[in-house]
Amino acid sequence: MVALLAALVLAASGCGDDGGGQDRDTGVTPSEDAGSDVGADAGDTSDSGDDADAGTVSYPLSECDPLVEQQCAMPWPSNLYMAPDDTRATGYTLTFGETSLPANRNGSHIDPEPYARMDGYGLGVPIMAVFPDVDVSGMAGRYSVEESVAADAPVVLLRVSEDGNHERVPYWAELDVHAESADDQTLFVRPAVILEENARYVVAFRDLKTTAGADIAPSEAFQKLLDGDTGDDAALAARQARFDEVFTILEEAGVQRDSLTLAWDFRTASSDAMHGRMLQMRDEALAAMPDGPEFTINEVREYVAQDDGSGKPVDDEIFLELEGTIEVPHYMRKLGNGYVFNLDDEGNLVQNGTRDADVLIRVPHSAVDEPAGLLTYGHGLLGSREEIYAGHLSQIANDYNYILVAVDLVGMSYRDQEAALTSVLDLSNFTKLADRLHQGMLEYILVTRAAGTRLPGLEEITSRNIQVYTDEQYYMGGSQGGIFGQTFMALTPDIERGYLAVPGNNYSTLLYRSTGFDPFHSNMKNTYGSALDRAVGIALMQLLWAGTEPVSYVRRIEDEPFDGTPTHVLMTVAKGDYQVAVVTNEHIARTDIGIPILENYDADRTPWNLNEVSYPHTGSGIILYDFGNPWPDDGNAISDDGVGDPHSKLSGVPAAGEQLNHFLRTGEIIDVCEGAPCQFDP
Repeated sequence: MVALLAALVLAASGCGDDGGGQDRDTGVTPSEDAGSDVGADAGDTSDSGDDADAGTVSYPLSECDPLVEQQCAMPWPSNLYMAPDDTRATGYTLTFGETSLPANRNGSHIDPEPYARMDGYGLGVPIMAVFPDVDVSGMAGRYSVEESVAADAPVVLLRVSEDGNHERVPYWAELDVHAESADDQTLFVRPAVILEENARYVVAFRDLKTTAGADIAPSEAFQKLLDGDTGDDAALAARQARFDEVFTILEEAGVQRDSLTLAWDFRTASSDAMHGRMLQMRDEALAAMPDGPEFTINEVREYVAQDDGSGKPVDDEIFLELEGTIEVPHYMRKLGNGYVFNLDDEGNLVQNGTRDADVLIRVPHSAVDEPAGLLTYGHGLLGSREEIYAGHLSQIANDYNYILVAVDLVGMSYRDQEAALTSVLDLSNFTKLADRLHQGMLEYILVTRAAGTRLPGLEEITSRNIQVYTDEQYYMGGSQGGIFGQTFMALTPDIERGYLAVPGNNYSTLLYRSTGFDPFHSNMKNTYGSALDRAVGIALMQLLWAGTEPVSYVRRIEDEPFDGTPTHVLMTVAKGDYQVAVVTNEHIARTDIGIPILENYDADRTPWNLNEVSYPHTGSGIILYDFGNPWPDDGNAISDDGVGDPHSKLSGVPAAGEQLNHFLRTGEIIDVCEGAPCQFDP
């Protein structure tokens, strides 16, 4: 795959910038949560200045936020770019200036227009600032999250409620190991829980020092805000009242104004902004085709379990393969080498005809003897439906009697490799992935509906006396399929239980830690030479991913389901995974949204404040499998532990298959590790 990516890079490097000419994308589609909290922040109108006429103020007040002098768009997520907008659920629209966002080597700034679809920052937002040569030894790390809520913590993160009350939010901090020097090194503060929708947060850095022990002074602009001396700077003066309120909130939380090196607030996006278009696509499509799309079967292959002299091909697990298509509503339009939302003149998402999605169905020999369940499969990074040819999946299908059904997750399938590479050469093109993922998720939803309603009646099925048990319909996904499987499980009305192997969430945390991103990062470094620019670029990618990325949806699986019908997931993760960082799953358990860790999580550490339950457990849960890897070192880098990547080793553990089947069929998570942490030989 790496060789293919390299070849595509050479081809893509000559491509023009398709991103700059995109339609303005400010339209949002109402969802069930729209309008629930408009302009709720006390004092938020202070953004427009003390003289009150917000209609005369142009946003952003300045292209760059002067609070961090080393990078235009920092601190991130900056309240500078939250333009008051009483038509939005949060009371804001994200509004970046034409040159606020990083430029690539050709001088092309990232297009700010697509971000206007957001009415706040995403739930997995990285908090970023720069303090030259800062000493982080006293800050909470990935394995010392409890220190983040200590009374004297140098970084304070608060969730501020609408009545002005506040509570501490745990986090961990790390410096960017990819920086060119200690003077231009991003300090990441990563929330150790998933943030809430449409919520206000305040972040503060206090009494920071360099590694030599010298005090780090506030930037000139922030010092003016601290002193209330912004009269000579109109843009800062317009923000003074907001910052005075932030300082008051912090003082009430025990953080003194004169201790501050930097502080600000931000708001997270609403469900309307993050989920609205995906829910619209799902609901319109299912209303138009309540039984799902029809299957068109183009190729049939039948196998025998052992050579019987008939000349038929032999497969000891699979009896029948069907290749075909389903015709589905299409909500995209072509743009260069990719696809973006199809919007009308008012910015509303509208259907753009239909498209044929390729489908692969594999029926095991066991289905000839008794009715079989249905298993929708989610493939890995930039992969395809053909992953269900994998031997371990054929074995699961035959051993436990599941018919496998798969489509490509367009938006992050092999079809999107070129668009992915052009995105890192010019991040204005990232909409081609982020938007199209909505179409891919829709096709997962529709093929699942069709499998349960139309597949049992297919002539290719009935003529072979295969019976389909439609009451047993489940999901299984691995790696990327485990990641976006969380989103799928939050959206599908047809599946109650899903098995997610080596999943994660929050790509802004995952990417630098993944071998899968390494080829893309290499090319991104050539195009965006500054590590500060790349840090902002990845945070911007996360903003557009919010429409389908699981950090935006995982709360909706158990805790706040969209349609009132909670689903359940079993997540099995690999300690020290080189491709998907386990820490993001710990954030899920710590958030306490109905997806806890199971007892005997790990032999080496007990992560702080994680919700833990005992076996057997009915409902969702997370289990750690240990193949001999240590926990990764601190830092946003790929693990280099010398043991080898455990990412795919779970497929070789028979007990995991037993656990999978028991959970899918009964909803109960059982212990297959004999009352101890799940440890297996490397």
